[in-house]
Amino acid sequence: MTHARGAWLVRLYPAGWRERYEDEFVATLDDARLSLADYADILLGALDARLFLRDATERTLTMLTRLRAANVAIFCSWIAFVLAGLSLNGQLDDSAFVPLMRERADLHAAWLILQAGAVISLLAVLAGGLPIALAVWRNSPAQRRWFLVPALCFLLVLIPPAIAVVLTLTGVLQPVTAPPSWTHPGLIAYEILFVLCAVASTYAVARAVQLGSVGEETYRYALVPAAVTVGAMAVMLVATVVWGLLAGAALPGEFYRTPFTWPSNLTFATWLLIVAVMALATAVGAIGLLRGFAARGGSQSPALA
Repeated sequence: MTHARGAWLVRLYPAGWRERYEDEFVATLDDARLSLADYADILLGALDARLFLRDATERTLTMLTRLRAANVAIFCSWIAFVLAGLSLNGQLDDSAFVPLMRERADLHAAWLILQAGAVISLLAVLAGGLPIALAVWRNSPAQRRWFLVPALCFLLVLIPPAIAVVLTLTGVLQPVTAPPSWTHPGLIAYEILFVLCAVASTYAVARAVQLGSVGEETYRYALVPAAVTVGAMAVMLVATVVWGLLAGAALPGEFYRTPFTWPSNLTFATWLLIVAVMALATAVGAIGLLRGFAARGGSQSPALA
């Protein structure tokens, strides 16, 4: 580890943290041989300090903080992965690939693996996240207000289609005979609303966990289902890549056409963007998992000791 590399790594942390700890941080890195887990610890520590720590200039990252940051990072990466998966599913609607999957067993199998991974990852997130949320709710009443944000966001996302259904049933609107174009302003506005609500809900939950009181053992337990979550994300990423390659080979004219054209937005360009988001989310989740198990095992990064 050279001095230049140590100076580069310390820049990942916020200015207030660097003012107090930069010299010690760089000196420690100069004398240390860091493992992959140590690098993960540094990267996730910087993320935690920039996004969640209120008093980054007053303390280093304790083991409890590192466990919390790892779980939060995995949760955030899973949300990003889910948004990418929902985008893929939405773009698949009314495309030529839907009937193709009924005819091609390999395409259908890849899609089934993707769906199974989604269910498994959801169950794993609930298994690890609910005990943390319940601990915050029970131990930190002042932080309960953060949980109102996901509830309000859920209502915001639910209200537009609910209104459309009511107006259609009452005859105010004519039933939709064909799905709207991808360029329809109403659809674009709803998609933006959905993403913003997802981001706001994720931030609110992360903030509640950061400010709330949760025991170390709860975070340690959560890493086990978190490992299942990250593993499922990796499997879904591979299934998405395989599905795209098979779909492109089966219908090259449809898959490699110009994006953002009717009737479907699923093309090579949009599929590649979705894969990139999934890969980045999986990488962040894997780094968080490495950092969490390093803290769970009692190892302390020399840079943050």
